[in-house]
Amino acid sequence: MQYIQIKEKQIETIIREFKNSNTLKIYFKGNVLNISKPKRMTLKKLNKIIKENEEQIYNQYIKIMSPENTYIKHWKTEEKILYKGEEYKIRVKEIETDRINVLIKPEEKIFEIKIPHGIDDEDRKANVDRAIKILFKNNTEALINERLPYWSKKTNIEYVQFKIGDAISKFRKLYTKQKNITL
Repeated sequence: MQYIQIKEKQIETIIREFKNSNTLKIYFKGNVLNISKPKRMTLKKLNKIIKENEEQIYNQYIKIMSPENTYIKHWKTEEKILYKGEEYKIRVKEIETDRINVLIKPEEKIFEIKIPHGIDDEDRKANVDRAIKILFKNNTEALINERLPYWSKKTNIEYVQFKIGDAISKFRKLYTKQKNITL
């Protein structure tokens, strides 16, 4: 994971190089700053361009991270999340621990997130994002493992194994080639 310091914020960043690209693209995907640059562009030149556009990048980041932005989860009590096609409320509890724990209560339609006491909002978000991603991956594996034999028999398609992977990185590769959003 890479980070760029803009003003007082450490912004998670993904930098990609493309040998056939002629343009620099700087855009946010969620709260991650994506930079696609021509292979021939030096990091010194890239840093100069980022410095020239620092105010605009910073303002966009603040807008994305604001509590009014419902696209980004801030993991606060009373936010809502979709899980298995149903809406769940998020309930956050601060406890004396050094780990984040996520518990799903399907009967109450609640995502209970236990976080260490005193963690700042940016660290909280990044760590809860990671914990939720792991939880969703594990739950997806369990669901597919449960349903795959039924569908294999129904479709007469045999399988040896299945694997749940993170398609975000594959999607980002396609996305950056097709979508040109510049600051």
